[in-house]
Amino acid sequence: MNRNFPKGWREVKLGELSDIRIGGTPSRKDQSYWDTDNLTDNYWVSISDLSKKFIKTTKERITDKGIRNSNVKLIPENTVLMSFKLSIGRLGITKVPVYTNEAIAAFLPKMAGLFDYNFLYYALHRLNYFEWVDTAVKGQTLNKQKLTELPILLPPLQEQRAIAAILTSVDDAIEKTEAIIEQTEKVKKGLMQQLLTKGIGHRKFKKTEIGEIPEGWNVKSLDEIGTWYGGGTPSKQKQSYWTKNKGIVWVSPKDMYDTVIIKSEDYLTEEAVVEKGLKVLPQGSILVVTRSGILRNRVPIALAGCPLTINQDLKSLVVSPEYDNEYVFYTLSELSDLIRKKCVKSGTTVESIDVPLLKEFKIPIPPIEEQKKISTIMKNYYRKLENEKSYLTGLQTLKKGLMQVLLTGKVRVKVDDTEVVNA
Repeated sequence: MNRNFPKGWREVKLGELSDIRIGGTPSRKDQSYWDTDNLTDNYWVSISDLSKKFIKTTKERITDKGIRNSNVKLIPENTVLMSFKLSIGRLGITKVPVYTNEAIAAFLPKMAGLFDYNFLYYALHRLNYFEWVDTAVKGQTLNKQKLTELPILLPPLQEQRAIAAILTSVDDAIEKTEAIIEQTEKVKKGLMQQLLTKGIGHRKFKKTEIGEIPEGWNVKSLDEIGTWYGGGTPSKQKQSYWTKNKGIVWVSPKDMYDTVIIKSEDYLTEEAVVEKGLKVLPQGSILVVTRSGILRNRVPIALAGCPLTINQDLKSLVVSPEYDNEYVFYTLSELSDLIRKKCVKSGTTVESIDVPLLKEFKIPIPPIEEQKKISTIMKNYYRKLENEKSYLTGLQTLKKGLMQVLLTGKVRVKVDDTEVVNA
């Protein structure tokens, strides 16, 4: 057991602190066990309900008959729940009485004053469960005995509450920021749908192969509005081709997580670009991932924020001067789900885009001045989202750092004068 902790703290087994209750699932064969109309308050928690800190409702409910004819157990509010099968370590705190399935453990205090439930929630987040798991037919799992042996580093109760208050304040800020991002995404999506079909100030419309658009607009394939380029990978064996920081940005799918790309994990030297005949793409080029497992879920699209090169798993569209490259970028970004549906090949070992189909993909083209107006509007929303996401990342980093020092006692909290983080 770890002995390197502050005076007054102690390391205890989870089973010494709590009685562990494990639930069950009423038979799916008897529909009378399931409250599909939500007529009761018999909330039934499954792993999918452990997505946020507090559990206030559930996707499914069960009837009184289902309770009587199954192994479910009533769990009171303010109880920490944890998944211990399949998806191990998902956590939540009940804010209403609930029942749970057999993959979820509930930790009820053996006696009052042993632990603060908010503190236990954070303390359980720090554990490395994979040191304790068994591998079953359907995946990794913990058993009840191993749950009782999980080590918890426990400060005095008042210090537990002070630590939990600090971490909760950061979680509150994270939740608010996530809500802002979600709402901004919804507004952006609705606005872009309006702009791409109705434009700005139009009253007359026409039907086209991609739907109704304003009169005066055209429909163009991507191949008609610019020039496509591919990339490649110089030999990794030749060290003079590669550098880790100062060099030519070389973009692969793993770098495609920002709206604007200005850096990469690997950089090329001038020697590599010249000898391998790679195209240095101008700033403003549109980058599209065309081969990667990530295409199962989304099509990453980005703008080149500086001159750069790409590997063979991307294609780049250099938009002709008579079109606004940012308009094209925002349009493709908003239509990325449709691109994935129409252009991603099926039945291949690694997901890939059918490039000829991508080049044939059609988008609405307003007059150039309206393109610029639309791209300016969308840029504001993308910037807001980027700022909020950056702020969220900072909060998450702050929380991780605070958990590391507060839950180990490396930094102590004043119990009488608790300083709560105002994020």
